[in-house]
Parts: sequence; structure tokens; C-alpha cells
Amino acid sequence: VAITYLDGAAVSTNSISGDLDSIDTAAGLAVNIGQDGLGAYTDNGAVGLRDGRIDDVAVWRRSLGAAEVQTIFQRGQQGLNLFGMTARTNSLPNGVASGDVTSDSVVLWTRSLAPGVLRFGVSTNSSLDPLVFSSAVTNLQPEVPVKVSVTGLNSGVRYFYRVLDGFENSAFGTFKTAPAPQASVGLRFGVSGDSRGELAPYPSIGNVASRRLDFFVNLGDTIYADVPSPAVTNDQVRTLEQFRRKHAEVLGNQRGVPSMADLRASTVLFTTIDDHEVINDFAGGAAVSSDSRFDTTGKLINETQLYWDGLKAFSEFNPLKDVTYQTPGVARTDGKPKLYRAARYGLDASLFLLDARSFRDAELTAPEDPNNA
Repeated sequence: VAITYLDGAAVSTNSISGDLDSIDTAAGLAVNIGQDGLGAYTDNGAVGLRDGRIDDVAVWRRSLGAAEVQTIFQRGQQGLNLFGMTARTNSLPNGVASGDVTSDSVVLWTRSLAPGVLRFGVSTNSSLDPLVFSSAVTNLQPEVPVKVSVTGLNSGVRYFYRVLDGFENSAFGTFKTAPAPQASVGLRFGVSGDSRGELAPYPSIGNVASRRLDFFVNLGDTIYADVPSPAVTNDQVRTLEQFRRKHAEVLGNQRGVPSMADLRASTVLFTTIDDHEVINDFAGGAAVSSDSRFDTTGKLINETQLYWDGLKAFSEFNPLKDVTYQTPGVARTDGKPKLYRAARYGLDASLFLLDARSFRDAELTAPEDPNNA
């Protein structure tokens, strides 16, 4: 099947059979690239290269989806390169990460500045040969990270993985699956939280990559959306794009040092939120009317645009499963991000991750006289 797109939208679909020397299209849409077989560079008035009415020509080794075509058209309208940018050495500015591991699964993460196909590969040895898992994902929005769920792994095994992007740049990481439920093999983990972009890099986590941890827990405040920094100089982030810039800042290179990349590549992450992913001391289960800092999109604070943009960016920039509550009739939780989760490490430990903000009630009014409260 051949699909003709005009201004990023599909306008004609035609079946193809036999030799691909011509494709019939809707009237007025004929396009000829190169000679028409008779030595001419136009075919009965078709648009061709010779008359200058085709600005760019690109050939892909695969079929493109409608969303990709739309993105390419939009970039052309903006005068940008069809592929998004020219090749650069740092097209994976935030490295790679793994998270929410179980005894047989994991979530892999990366962010590439190169539009195109991202290739994930997982192996039991550092040479990445042979692969026990591979996946190709199309990266349409360089500002948005990509995640892949890997299943069918073995318990208690150290794996190595690689991400290869559209510019043939690669980044490497490692993770260890949780042990079998009845295994007792010991445990080593790390814990931290609170990352402000303008204070990076963070010397306190500089040794994590060398410690071969089973996992690392981030207790929240992964950004400070309500504190100015070089990425967003406003006192409060207000848009999804600004939230994304804040996360990219924390995970990027600061003062020539990678703030978090080495840590995230070296072990499994379990991450949750506190308040500064959205705004200081917010209570997601409270009425919108209780906090003038929020828009009035919904009835509860966890239904406002500010909350949703903050949580969307948090989920995008962390290797966690995207799960929502399904509780019809319960407005406080229905359809909201499910950050409450648990992980078991054999007989050695159970890990419980909480969300202490999304469903919190409004604070009680302080008594006028504490002595008679």
C-alpha cells in the first residue's frame, strides 16, 4: 500500500503490485523524482525536482507512520532539519536508567536528542552478545524520554544493556533482577532525595556507581519546580515544557560533571514524588478552592493542569511503570497516577513506595489558642 501525504495529512491510499515504477495518486498530486523513463524530469505536468517545487527529499529504509510524517512536516514548516538536528556526540544527554525491577522484569529508560529509531538490547554479559532481549522504538519527540518494559528475565541475575540512537551514539547500563521469593542472598541499597538543578552536581552520590547496589531509592523532590534555576528562571514552573526542562537539568551535565547519569546507569531505581515535583506543600486531595496557586481545571487539586503536567513530566523522566488507579465513582483516585507500589527481594526485604501528596487532605486550620486546642 502506498499512502500519499499532503501537508502532513494522508490524502490518498493506493495498492501496489508488480514493479514499483509508478504509483497512481489522486488528481493533482502526481510527484516525479528523477527521470520519468523517457529522459524528462517531469511527467505530464507532475511536480518534479527541476522546477524547484520540492524543497527536501529524504528516503527511509522503512515505512513511516502518520505521526512521524506529521512531525516531519511540522519541522519543515519551521525551517528545521527533517531529522531534527545534525549528528552530535552528546545526543544521549541524560544517559540510561533502569527501574521498578522484579524477579523477572524491568523498565529501561533513555532520552535521545536524535529523532529516529532507538534500539534497546539486553544481555547477561557486558559484551552484549548474545542479546536476550531487543526492542526498537521510534523517537518522535527528542524532548520526551522513551521507556521499554522488559519481561521474561531470570531472578537474581545481573544484566547489561545498551541503547543505540538514530545518530549511532550509544549508552550502557546494568541492573540486577530481584532474587526468587524464597532466596536469601543479602542486600545492598542506597537512598536519597531532593535534587535542585542549580546545585548540581551532587558529591554525596559520587560513589554510588562503584558500590554495585541492588537498587537505589529516590524519596522525591526529584526537581524543585518552585525554585528558580538556569533551566527555568521563573519562581514557579507553569507548563509541561518547563517541567521537562527542570528534569533534564537535574539529570544532565552540570559544571562539566554528569549529575545523575552514572548512578542511574549503575543500578535499579525506585522513585516516588514529594511536593516539589509540582509545588511546595501541595495536598492533591484537597479542593481547588483551598489553594489559590492552582488553576481551576477540576474540583480537586489532583485534577488541575498544574498537577497533571508535573506528574506527567515526573513519569516521563523516571524508569517506572505508567499505571493509573481504576476506581470508578471515587474521584479522588480514579484515573490518577498509581505511585504506591511494592517490591520483594526474596526473604531479605520488602520495599514499599508511597505517594504522600497526590491524595492528601487539606491541612487542618491551626487553633487560635494552642493551649486550648
